[in-house]
Amino acid sequence: IGYLQIMKLLSEVLKSGYSSSNENSKTVPASSLLTPNIHSASSSFNTFNPYTKSWCPSAKCYNSPLCAPCKRRFLFILATGRSGSTSLLRMFNELPNVRLSGENYNILFRASELFKVILEDYPEHFVDEETMKEGYFMHNAVENGPFMHNAIPLGSFSCVMQNFLTALNPPDLTSLMNLDDSDDEDSPLSTDKGIAEEERTILGIKEIRLQNEDLLEWTPEEATKFLNAYFPCSRFIINIS
Repeated sequence: IGYLQIMKLLSEVLKSGYSSSNENSKTVPASSLLTPNIHSASSSFNTFNPYTKSWCPSAKCYNSPLCAPCKRRFLFILATGRSGSTSLLRMFNELPNVRLSGENYNILFRASELFKVILEDYPEHFVDEETMKEGYFMHNAVENGPFMHNAIPLGSFSCVMQNFLTALNPPDLTSLMNLDDSDDEDSPLSTDKGIAEEERTILGIKEIRLQNEDLLEWTPEEATKFLNAYFPCSRFIINIS
């Protein structure tokens, strides 16, 4: 990535904002489990993207009462060793509302293994087409047996993964302590405005080990699929020396 491209992205980070809008087992289509009164909550199931004019205009956001996958923005610096990625990391962390983590020994690959079953056992052809027509976005349920579970909203695991990445690099200690100090008007996170400010923060990670180097089990295609599935509102810097 060139210097001008970096400066352009830095500028976009500063300008971008958040715009809200006021056999023993039996697979069962999620639509068969819907009742008329549930349809009144269908507005909670949508593909609204709050960043169509800025950070991730092409992102597909499968929102549900469990998760809004595009609520938070992410930036990933994916690089080779000795390519200046740490300098990039420091540059972006100097910006307001940006909090990127350093390397974590290929933690993204290890995290992807936790969710591999979801990607493999619940691909798109297991999505209930009838619920899609009704405005819901659900994986089919398993009605009974040892693997029974309710219908799973698409995108609901995104927030689990995003919270995991957030926990790796939370706000600084002072800000965290202020979260519990609601009487302190100067606390950056004690008010609704402060919490909204935190939600506007761009999160992410810098990594030079985006594969399993020993077994080569994580291909670039698999890594891309994982990141797009769980971090739909993201941008990427690919830095190769």
